[in-house]
Amino acid sequence: MNNEIVPIKLEGLIDFKNGKIAPKKPGNIPIYGGNGILGYTNESNYENIIVIGRVGAYCGSVHIEKDKCWVSDNAIAGVHKQIESNEYNYYLLKCISLNKKQIGSSQPLLTQGILNNINVNVYSNVKLRAKIASVLSALDSKIELNNRINAELEAMAKTLYDYWFVQFEFPCLPENYKFSGAGKPTNFESCFTYRQVGGLPVPDGKKWFVYVLLCDDGSFYKGMTNDLYRRYYEHGTGQGAQHTKMHKPLKVIHWEEFESQGEAAAREKDLKTGFGRTWLQREYEYLLNYKPGLPAHNARPSKLMPAGKMVWNDELKREIPEGWEVKELGKYAKIKKGTLITGKTSNPEGKIKVVSAGLDFSYYHDIANYPENTITISASGASAGYINFWREPIFACDCTTVRGESDADTIHILGFLKMRQDFIYQQARGSAQPHVYPKDIEVLLLPTPPLELIRKFGELVLSANSKISNNIKENQKLAELRDWLLPMLMNGQVKVSER
Repeated sequence: MNNEIVPIKLEGLIDFKNGKIAPKKPGNIPIYGGNGILGYTNESNYENIIVIGRVGAYCGSVHIEKDKCWVSDNAIAGVHKQIESNEYNYYLLKCISLNKKQIGSSQPLLTQGILNNINVNVYSNVKLRAKIASVLSALDSKIELNNRINAELEAMAKTLYDYWFVQFEFPCLPENYKFSGAGKPTNFESCFTYRQVGGLPVPDGKKWFVYVLLCDDGSFYKGMTNDLYRRYYEHGTGQGAQHTKMHKPLKVIHWEEFESQGEAAAREKDLKTGFGRTWLQREYEYLLNYKPGLPAHNARPSKLMPAGKMVWNDELKREIPEGWEVKELGKYAKIKKGTLITGKTSNPEGKIKVVSAGLDFSYYHDIANYPENTITISASGASAGYINFWREPIFACDCTTVRGESDADTIHILGFLKMRQDFIYQQARGSAQPHVYPKDIEVLLLPTPPLELIRKFGELVLSANSKISNNIKENQKLAELRDWLLPMLMNGQVKVSER
């Protein structure tokens, strides 16, 4: 194999072409600008190409796209002249520092002419170029895989937050509940949420209950039992009745308690009569239409006793689960302003990220002032109000920090703040330099669940959070290895096997 490294101009490897204004029709084909994907459209103008930032702050940035894409007028498309070298050309451009080749001070610019005339040294053997590219792309592929895993884990945590703390479908089997059957199923506790059965009494071996289920077709099922939780499980798993086998139960909308089985049987029979059915339908409509805190307008509170009782909160102007409180975030969490530091007073040789006013960290320092799992909110500038979450120790500077009593509580607060991202952006004030202050965060009203629910939330999300943190650390090491290998492979100091 010929391992000779030869000089060549970039125009001998790559055909550079300007991008075009992107179509406005939506689609699933990525639109590339200087800083990567800008959006999506339904047309493409290139496939399997390199994208170089042409103008502006991201002039000289390099990306690769193996599928169809649209290269916009803010970028230049690099079309390979030898298909085996496409990835190699991408890594070659990455190590050239194209941003140093730009012209123009107020508006940096790269042209096809500048790119064409850049001199580089490359292996003359195309297959060897492909081997070098495969080593580097294997590292990038692992980084990309970790990023996808992290995105999925974060989406799962968000879904769980929404399910528990927004829709109020959180687990609610009472701690003092004792299964009344012959053997508790292994999935028993996972089959109940607050909206379905929250607040129902536990069995005591003496009392009997009549219950009414709302089913997925809008019908009602009436029954009686001495254990409301066990019976709901049986209906939900197709073991309860023929009707609930065909029409899945959604929730308990009414229940009544009796001292004897005979009294319960009589009331069940009564509810199944024409009068009982009419009463149930009328009271259910009252339950749906009654809006606490608003004028009655001929509506009245329903006489039904539903599970998952919600209570009106005047501060939030909406209902929250019974037993929850509403607190100002500043009285619930630890909210503090960052400590001033500058690029001149920091230690750039350190490994601790300094978090300031941007979307990402600003520079490095050698000490941290906050531990891992800290929320930051950018305090000033164009990104004032931006919420970020750090799974590593940081030095908080021009930002507001937020932490709960535990890591689980901090992730719970993160979900709350993320849902209010747009509102927090709107708190930025000041024409020359917009600011979001700690006091803007402190006054946010947080519906606070019982601590036991936060603990259960932590049991599910903290392991995923640790996995994300480990993937981030692994990606940092992989990126360092790739960036160390890149120039060494390109100039021949590190060689790949010829086999």
